[in-house]
Amino acid sequence: MTIILLILTVFFGTLGIVFFNYIAINPSTVVSAGFFVGTLALLFSTQDWQVQLSFKTIQLISLGLGFFLVGSLLPYIAFKVSRKNEKFIGNQALYEKKIIRARVNSTSIAIIAVCFQIFVTVYLYIYLRSVTQGTGLSEIISTFRNSTMSSGNDGLQITGFLKQLQVFSMAYSFVFAFLYFYKRIVENYKCSFLYIIPLIFYIFQSLLTGGRLQIFRVILFIGSSIYFLQLYKKDSPSYANYFILKVGKWIICIIPIFYFLKNFLGRTSEDSFFQYIFRYLGGPIEGLDLFIKSNYSYSHMYGQETFAGIYSLLTKLGIENQPIKLSWIMAPTGIWVGNVYTAFRRYYSDFGLSGVAILMFMLGIFFGILFSNIVRGHMRKEIAGFSIILYSFYFYSLVFTFFDDTFYTTAISLGSLVQIIEMYAIYRLFTYRQMKV
Repeated sequence: MTIILLILTVFFGTLGIVFFNYIAINPSTVVSAGFFVGTLALLFSTQDWQVQLSFKTIQLISLGLGFFLVGSLLPYIAFKVSRKNEKFIGNQALYEKKIIRARVNSTSIAIIAVCFQIFVTVYLYIYLRSVTQGTGLSEIISTFRNSTMSSGNDGLQITGFLKQLQVFSMAYSFVFAFLYFYKRIVENYKCSFLYIIPLIFYIFQSLLTGGRLQIFRVILFIGSSIYFLQLYKKDSPSYANYFILKVGKWIICIIPIFYFLKNFLGRTSEDSFFQYIFRYLGGPIEGLDLFIKSNYSYSHMYGQETFAGIYSLLTKLGIENQPIKLSWIMAPTGIWVGNVYTAFRRYYSDFGLSGVAILMFMLGIFFGILFSNIVRGHMRKEIAGFSIILYSFYFYSLVFTFFDDTFYTTAISLGSLVQIIEMYAIYRLFTYRQMKV
């Protein structure tokens, strides 16, 4: 059964490549690639766990991938149809051509941004040290993480003021990073590397609260941004695809760091390197399978797992809801598989099979619109900068759909809305449009 799922992920990924004109990091291929990696890791762990995927699990994943492909294709098809209706002179469409220019030339602005990130990072460290009563850095991080993991809404929490500081610093860190690469790739201007430093401090802040996956978020954001910038500049999907293959080695290099950070951040696993990585990547799909087979049920409010951000807001407004606590899934051999179950378990638990189809379809629509805007800009030689930023910012959610949902649970929230508005305001503040000659 695992081999069948592996073949299906390759099938959906290949369809994405073909339907989206061989642009490699189209939404469908990215989601399918994530499930391919997870399934491949599962294949190497099957002998240890001694479990086999059920047909229902394969059906559920195929259903989700299929509806996501359809959802992401619809905006792209609409774009292709609209392009056919444009008026051309020769090979040039008749519309007002404008290009963006980035205002990231000032070293003083970069220094102010770095100083602000230093302030937020130090403030976060002092706060965590006070609430955890820890002395060493590792103790502070592990205590805070264990509290949030085990106690849900009753555990240690970041204050609202500090959260807003982090939201703002995160917003400008990602925008500045995009503008830095835009200047270097598109405008051929070597602006100060200081514009990348805030993003590095964002990683430090994530590590302080016990998170490691944010390292991948940064790498994926940079890789996605540069990919589309190269596509825009070179006008060649094959060149951009070759570039993304070269960038892929950096993700492989990060995996050992990811493993060796586990003890420092409070993880207690004693697995060897390969056992740990295969369980970490393959566990979510097997966890979903064991969840489905066990017919595990529990009481929770309608849609509470999928739309956790909305329910978190309702809690702050005084509407009570209980945090959901699931035990680690255990294989029949007694080996712990993991505590993540892919994004599909949340959708399935809340809304059933139809919910998986609808939510993946809507997710496909969202990313399909962003992707189509980017391609439209590429075709018109009028780069869609903010669409690239937003697509790259949530690119992490696409890749890790096989791991857990990080879109509906976090992006559909008041905090994320504020963050997007801040990102757009910062982007517009530091860019301007001019007529293309």
